[in-house]
Amino acid sequence: MKKHFLVGAALLTAFTLTACSNSKTAKQNYIDSYTALSNQSQDNNSHDVSIKFDSFDMQGDASSKEINALLNNASMNVKVSVDYHNKVVALNTDGKISDQELELNMLLGKKGVYVENSQVTSLIDNFQSANPYVSLYGQLLDQLDQKYLLVDQTVMENGIASQGGSADSESWKSTYNQFFEKTKTDKKDIEKNFKDIPEKNFTQSGDKVTMKLSGNGDDIKGYLKNLMTTSNKEDVQAMLDDLDKYTNIKSMDVETTLNPKTHESESKINGDIQSKDGKTSAKFKMTVTAKSSKENKSITEPSEKDAISLSQMFKNLMLESSEEVDTY
Repeated sequence: MKKHFLVGAALLTAFTLTACSNSKTAKQNYIDSYTALSNQSQDNNSHDVSIKFDSFDMQGDASSKEINALLNNASMNVKVSVDYHNKVVALNTDGKISDQELELNMLLGKKGVYVENSQVTSLIDNFQSANPYVSLYGQLLDQLDQKYLLVDQTVMENGIASQGGSADSESWKSTYNQFFEKTKTDKKDIEKNFKDIPEKNFTQSGDKVTMKLSGNGDDIKGYLKNLMTTSNKEDVQAMLDDLDKYTNIKSMDVETTLNPKTHESESKINGDIQSKDGKTSAKFKMTVTAKSSKENKSITEPSEKDAISLSQMFKNLMLESSEEVDTY
């Protein structure tokens, strides 16, 4: 659990600080830019995010070598397109992990998450496992006529329950509806969140304005608490609780540059973290860039004939197994 949280802490801390990072003074321009970008992202329906680990070095864990191979120089590009009329989200991902090129396109609809069968089988081929169930899934998908595999609500709820979580019939519905909610960022809230960050942390060059944050665990947790809002309070608090429980942040530097005219942001994060017992540590450098825009593209949820749900696929498998037993 601790080793996975080290990786998660690196990502979550970086993303949270990046998301919360957005003359008058350079500081006031940064606040203006953050407010503008936040509200632009509500108006724009297409968002491109690029994540790259320039370096990742974990030490002290039995699986450190494997994790370093996965994340060192790994990159991921994510494009999120939202069709507010049809209420469907397209999530297209490509990148490189452990020197393997990967691509996975998904559609998020009312019934669940749709993935292309051909891409799932390709991922299985690229990341073969000794687990016999992995190859079994690949064989099953190869036999399907439908283009899409639907990870439906029932499967999601069973997955959450198997991990000790709680889920109900409203779980996916609630998550799904959040993609189409539009909220307005209030500049006064941002000013309140940034009030304790010194003016010297902000600089400006043309349309670009930059904020630099650095410190140890207490400093970073202090920044996160200041950046807590009504909408992100639950997520940020959960992250703070996990940091207290699992991870020590020895140092972290975050430099975020915003450009509201081009709808772009870039964050460079350097981190040095370790487990609470001090046995495992990780140093990393990563870059996160984001850009939003408007896209006039219709996205529709696949029809029933073009998709088969995981629930139905498992039912078919059980039926076939039963018939084979009866034959014998």
